[in-house]
Amino acid sequence: MNTEKVTARRLTTEEVSELNLQDSIFVSAEMDGLPLDCYAPAFLAKALSR
Repeated sequence: MNTEKVTARRLTTEEVSELNLQDSIFVSAEMDGLPLDCYAPAFLAKALSR
């Protein structure tokens, strides 16, 4: 079991623009106003061209 602690904070626009596909990020697991004190891993993906 991974017990690594992560500090949550909002990213600035500049920080987000510097992320790439190899970066690991976590997003809030909160849904529809249900406050959950946990975070889920998320992955960045390239948008498909139309």
